[in-house]
Amino acid sequence: MAIPEYVPLDQLEGVHFELLSRAVRNVLDTGIALITYAQIIDGLPVTDVAWDQHSSKYDPSHPINSHKELFPGALEKAKVFRTNFAMADVKIDLEKLNRYQETKPPSRSFYLRLIEVTVCALHQIGVRLSQQENFHDPATTAGHDVESTTNWERLLDHLCRVTPWPTMFIATQFTAHNRYPNGIDDIVGY
Repeated sequence: MAIPEYVPLDQLEGVHFELLSRAVRNVLDTGIALITYAQIIDGLPVTDVAWDQHSSKYDPSHPINSHKELFPGALEKAKVFRTNFAMADVKIDLEKLNRYQETKPPSRSFYLRLIEVTVCALHQIGVRLSQQENFHDPATTAGHDVESTTNWERLLDHLCRVTPWPTMFIATQFTAHNRYPNGIDDIVGY
C-alpha cells in the first residue's frame, strides 16, 4: 500500500477553503474538542473517559483511576493551540483534498466531501498533538508516568491476563497501529 502524499489545507481555494476552514474552526471552538485535545496534550485521558470507553480493560487498582483532572497546563496549552491554529498547519491526503475541491457546492457530494476532509483535518490535529511532548503530571496517576500507566497490568491471579493497548487513547476498531502511517499517533487521532 502506497503512502499518500499529504498537503496543507490552505492549498484549497475559494468557497471550498472558506467552508472547510469554518467547519474545522467550529469544531475546535467546542468544549468537547478543547477537553479532548487537552487530554492528548496531557498524555492520558481522565478517569471518566478511560472507563467510559474501556471499562473491561481496567481494574479498580489501575493508576488511571486517580487521574481525575488534567495537568493544569494541558488545558491552557489546548487553548493556545486553538487560538494560534492555522489551516496551513494541518496536512491531509492530497487525493482526498482534490476530490473535495472537484465537487460543486451545494451538492450532496460536496457536503459529504466537506465532512470527510473536516474529519481528516481533526484527526491530523490529534496526530500532531500526540507527537508533541506530553505534559502529564505523575502526581495525578499515583506516581506513574504516561508509559507506566499505559503499560500497567493487574497482578496475575486466577483470571486471564489482560494485555494493555499501546495507548490509552484508543477506539477498539483501530488498534493495529503498525498499519497506519503515523503508528500509535494515528490511533490517538481517532
